[in-house]
Amino acid sequence: MSRLGNNPLLNRGAKKETIELPKEKIVKQYGRMVNMRSELLDQIDFQDTTFINRFSMDDDELNELKDSIKAIGLLNIIYLQEKEDGKFRIVSGLRRASAIKLLYKEDIPVKAKDR
Repeated sequence: MSRLGNNPLLNRGAKKETIELPKEKIVKQYGRMVNMRSELLDQIDFQDTTFINRFSMDDDELNELKDSIKAIGLLNIIYLQEKEDGKFRIVSGLRRASAIKLLYKEDIPVKAKDR
């Protein structure tokens, strides 16, 4: 059973401060908001776990997070750091980035809060 059933955010509806960004996601990089296009997602080194301290997430949990982002939007931003080779390492948000990667594969727009 999904833990999303009791979430009041599911029933809040579209509000003025919520925007639809088809093919774009919001990511916070060095304290500023930038658009996260699929090209940027491809430049993220998911194997670099320098800052990652929590790895475990089974497929059910990842799919539940993906469904949550699809329904509610991305509430907690992803922090990236540019590496010397031009790729990006995830400072915070490996699970969210993995879920967004799945949404891109399904070609689903993600709601993101304009902060």
